[in-house]
Amino acid sequence: MVKSFYMRLMIVFLYFSGLATAQTVESIRVKDLVEKYRATDGVVVVNFWSTWCKPCVEEIPHFVEITNRYKTQGVQFWMVSQDTEELYRSGQLKNFISKKGWKPTKLYWLNETDADYYCPLIDSSWSGVIPATLVYNKKRKYAQFYESPLTKSELEVAIGKAL
Repeated sequence: MVKSFYMRLMIVFLYFSGLATAQTVESIRVKDLVEKYRATDGVVVVNFWSTWCKPCVEEIPHFVEITNRYKTQGVQFWMVSQDTEELYRSGQLKNFISKKGWKPTKLYWLNETDADYYCPLIDSSWSGVIPATLVYNKKRKYAQFYESPLTKSELEVAIGKAL
């Protein structure tokens, strides 16, 4: 009985400390994504990427690092995967992110297949090339879109402008 109590107490502790919670990948439609980032306070860095995109995978570690550095200033990092539905549904996408150790603020799988439809909803200039990043600040009515990989310094400058 006592052992069971302590086991439950440990589970509760791990849950609230974040050690036992696995990061989830939420399926999202583009209109819902746009609605969410437009309603979010602070700066939101929305990165569109895919597991097969080498420049995408290469830039994500410094996105995590830089946005964590600015977390106290209200900066969030949202990863939006454009991988296949099969990769998402099978759990391979989640496993890929877990193995990399990435911890974005939010993690989405874009449940859309028509780039001609969803790209202009993010930015009218977006051709569909990834990596692509939107830096958004609702309070300042600031939005800047980048359709190329960003270096650490370029990301810091982008966040600085949004703040």
